[in-house]
Amino acid sequence: MGIYDYRATTVWRAFFLNSLATTIAIAASIIIKMNLQTFADKDGKIIHETTSSTKILITIIATFLASFGSYALLKVLFDFGGGMLVDN
Repeated sequence: MGIYDYRATTVWRAFFLNSLATTIAIAASIIIKMNLQTFADKDGKIIHETTSSTKILITIIATFLASFGSYALLKVLFDFGGGMLVDN
């Protein structure tokens, strides 16, 4: 049972909770990507750097962790995700 009694009992509630999880992950990914690409020099001027393969990999890993974390958060708060399970 989640902290809040809001479960994906209808299609619209499932859409809402999944959209919430996706939004959390995407917002975290955008913030991380912006922090990797933008910095200030010693004079305080904002500098935008081109994307490298290392930064792409960091962004992918951070996005995965943010997505996993957002689903885990929704599991704790709303007991979300039980419908993704399959019987053997």
